[in-house]
Amino acid sequence: MKGTRVRICLRAIGRGLRCTTDTVRLIALLPALYRIYRSNAARIYHYGIESIPAELRKISLWHSNFLGLTDFWKDDRGFHVIFERAQEVDGNNVVRCFMLYQFLKLTDSIRGDVAEVGVYKGRTAKVLALASRERGKEVRLFDTFSGMPDTDPRRDNFYHKGAFSDTSLSQVETFLSDCDNVTMYPGFFPETSAPVSDKTFSFVHVDADIYRSVLDCCRFFYPRMARNGIMIFDDPGFSDCRGAKIAVDEFFSDKQETPCHLATAQVLVLKR
Repeated sequence: MKGTRVRICLRAIGRGLRCTTDTVRLIALLPALYRIYRSNAARIYHYGIESIPAELRKISLWHSNFLGLTDFWKDDRGFHVIFERAQEVDGNNVVRCFMLYQFLKLTDSIRGDVAEVGVYKGRTAKVLALASRERGKEVRLFDTFSGMPDTDPRRDNFYHKGAFSDTSLSQVETFLSDCDNVTMYPGFFPETSAPVSDKTFSFVHVDADIYRSVLDCCRFFYPRMARNGIMIFDDPGFSDCRGAKIAVDEFFSDKQETPCHLATAQVLVLKR
């Protein structure tokens, strides 16, 4: 009978679980369960949880590092309004979009335009455009709008030429038609960069996925970044974007800036 009461209790909780969010809430209870296990109450009231294995403590400690228990972006009304409009198309999830939104706000007082390379269907572009419009900043968007260019088989371990081709310039133009601070440059970057070669940038989002494209972005934008400007690389933390990480590590190996890897797989660079 040892542990029976706890098993019944957990089964009762389990019957009440309706979705992943509820499962997450159950995970949040694990530290409390472990404290009960360690307390005198367990012995006094014979809860029968002495048999809970050591793994409970491991899970309890893991919970301390569990991402997603707090939907912190929901408290930001400004972001919520913007993301409601941006999520109409496929793209980066809400957490990574919120990271972009937050870092963009840090550059409010810094001179320079905003740019994104790797627009796809325009979700993150819309977040940047709507947030930047409030600050009077122009947003420059670069993409082939027809899929990826050639990849490097020695460095790129997943994506291939033509990936992300399920988009088009006209579709993105329509989606961003309510953003009057946007200019799009269709074609292969950096061949399309000439019109902005004399610009200064306060914020750049690089979502190019592959080695050559990410390296080209570094070479073009880095010398044009304003002091304290921010570059966000979308992909280096993903195992299927090895080329992106190689490019960032390679480029910044002899620079004074140190790329900061975020838990969202993004990488932050603050220009000095």
